[in-house]
Amino acid sequence: MFNKRAWSIWLVATLFVAFQLFVGILFGISTKELSSALSISGMDVSNIVAIYFLAYACMQIPAGFIIDRVSIKYTLLTASILIVVGLILLGITHSLLFAYLAAILMGVASSFCFVAAVVLIGRWFNPKMFSVVVGMTSGANGL
Repeated sequence: MFNKRAWSIWLVATLFVAFQLFVGILFGISTKELSSALSISGMDVSNIVAIYFLAYACMQIPAGFIIDRVSIKYTLLTASILIVVGLILLGITHSLLFAYLAAILMGVASSFCFVAAVVLIGRWFNPKMFSVVVGMTSGANGL
């Protein structure tokens, strides 16, 4: 049976995961800009990227616990706000320290995206469709 609400929620969750992926690749496409704007070396830019992914990886399991204990709506709202704040901070900073803090903020907030999408899929779809819809989410974001 086709449930419009479930598919609408899936679409929004998938777009949020895509947004998080764009944030993750932002560093790769803006290396020269970051380097010149902050007057830092390529090694420092690599450290910013590494800090982002380290924060992202370290928060995957805690993100699941937080999503289970706190409303998913508020968790995703907070995560999206923190990602935007991190992007703004990265855009206006002239300090390597604040660039590191922005990367940590964005990495921590981004860790909630895919975990939340999987939780939402589990809540809104038939268990027989779970793996198919999770695969569609991964596939859509791999394009």
